[in-house]
Amino acid sequence: MSLYKKVAGIRIKLTPAEVAAHTASEEVANTAEAANRIVIERDNRNALLGESDWTRMDDNGLSVSDKEAWATYRQALRNLPDQEGFPSEVTYPTRP
Repeated sequence: MSLYKKVAGIRIKLTPAEVAAHTASEEVANTAEAANRIVIERDNRNALLGESDWTRMDDNGLSVSDKEAWATYRQALRNLPDQEGFPSEVTYPTRP
């Protein structure tokens, strides 16, 4: 696929150097977008971990099985960045 530009109203095919520069700028934009998405997903995950910190306290009133369920949930949250498709496709665990 050829790329073009307009100069004085005339459509001109980009040179190989211009195509390379255009491609590089798109790659930078895609990298920045992915980096922003990582930050957003990790912030969401960290907020969920913070909301469940109380479950780790000794006097939380949870049964042993509930403590295990919360521990499993929190571990799944910590493992989110290891999911295939992260950060564009993230499946959050269900809160106990």
